Amino acid sequence: MTRRRLFYFFVVASFFLSTEGCSRVKSPPSEVKKPEQVIITPVVAGKFYAAEKETLRTQIGNFLRSANPNPIEGHIFGIAAPHAGYQFSGPVAAYAFKLLEGKSYSTVVVMAPSHRAPVGGVAVSTADFYETPLGRIPIAKDLAYKLIAANSFVKDDPRPYQVEHSLEVELPFLQTVLKDFRLLPIIVGTGDPSMLKEFAKSLNELLAGDDVLFVASTDLSHYHPYKEAVAKDDKTLRLIEKMDVNGFAAAVAKDDVELCGSSPVLILMEIAKLRGGRPRLIHYANSGDTMGDKSSVVGYGAVAFVGKAPEDSLTDVEKKTLLAIARKAIEAKVLGKARPPLDIKDPALLKPGAAFVTIRKHGTLRGCIGHIIAMEPLVRSVQDNAIAAAFEDPRFPHVRPEELKEIDVEVSVLTPPKPLPNPLDVRVGTDGLIIQKDFRRGVLLPQVPVEQGWNKEQFLEAICEKAGLSPGSWKDATLLRFQAIVFHE
Repeated sequence: MTRRRLFYFFVVASFFLSTEGCSRVKSPPSEVKKPEQVIITPVVAGKFYAAEKETLRTQIGNFLRSANPNPIEGHIFGIAAPHAGYQFSGPVAAYAFKLLEGKSYSTVVVMAPSHRAPVGGVAVSTADFYETPLGRIPIAKDLAYKLIAANSFVKDDPRPYQVEHSLEVELPFLQTVLKDFRLLPIIVGTGDPSMLKEFAKSLNELLAGDDVLFVASTDLSHYHPYKEAVAKDDKTLRLIEKMDVNGFAAAVAKDDVELCGSSPVLILMEIAKLRGGRPRLIHYANSGDTMGDKSSVVGYGAVAFVGKAPEDSLTDVEKKTLLAIARKAIEAKVLGKARPPLDIKDPALLKPGAAFVTIRKHGTLRGCIGHIIAMEPLVRSVQDNAIAAAFEDPRFPHVRPEELKEIDVEVSVLTPPKPLPNPLDVRVGTDGLIIQKDFRRGVLLPQVPVEQGWNKEQFLEAICEKAGLSPGSWKDATLLRFQAIVFHE
């Protein structure tokens, strides 16, 4: 194939694939009666933290302003944070949550111990929402059902959620520092290291992408004199920082270390081991530091679990710039104005880049167009595809002026496609797919199988369907995979 024909192939392929990268989810028929929603209501609002919305906002805002953690390079995929009353542990918890400001995670998994209800294994919730004074958080019920199906020791058990504080107190902090996310609440009753390792593997496989945050809820030593508590907690935190999973589990079994959330922490350490991540101690203090009485204290630690940043990662400022470019381009086109000028100096945004722009209205797909191959500067690719998503996606009518306040914009910056010799090596939640066979081509972005709840085989069958190929065609087709840095308004 000549260079000119090869270039033409990529241009045509990019345009052809652009309307096939996002999956359209059908709305339920209007005549179907929706079942009554199940909501987990607060247990310790007004006790562990303020029950009044604005008072709680002020309380958390003060904690976050006082926290000054050192910047961390890399991708934060997990944190460990304390769960005592905010007046005791809030100043320490703020150090962990402060690191999440400006970041985006589609799913947050909060793992907490059970203090008041017996839980033999792991209890998940299939309720619709978890409520705090700051509002309702949608629960990822689909993920909960998958965990139940994959693990005999995971149960849908509402009892601990009716009395437990250790998970609930993490939520107002998350609602403050993150914009939109689904919650997968998990209360861990078992301390069996082999069971926890198995559960960590299951969680890691189910939630393989970079847009997932794992939170382990734990306090450290309880009711020792100040100096004794500091020594005990130092030993615990050193084992965590060293990623000594076996040593940590053995020390817990022998009561050589003391922390009430040892099982959630052990799960997070196992996930970090699978992801090649490392823990970093962000801050330590105890109730003697926060409240003054040092005769009998409880220890608190803030730990971040950090992995390698996604390939060609963008800074938070660069992501906000690209989202603003996409939004302004759509608004200008819809309102009949001239295309906004691209006065950009950032070298990272001026490099050739491939991007998709997705428009959603009330969470439902409203348009999606993009390029697979980098053929122009990233800023131009985002601007062009934002306009195309609003006006050229053949599945939808043009975006109208009255819709501008109702739509949300998402940008996916793609890495260069690479061959996928073994289709079963595809990583759900991390890889996007391109398929080519018999002059047919199709593409699906990495976030699509997560949104649809597909496993590997379903993802591979779906890419065949998108390309108009028969089921099973992926077994002898040409497959390429790519990753995406996905961020939204």
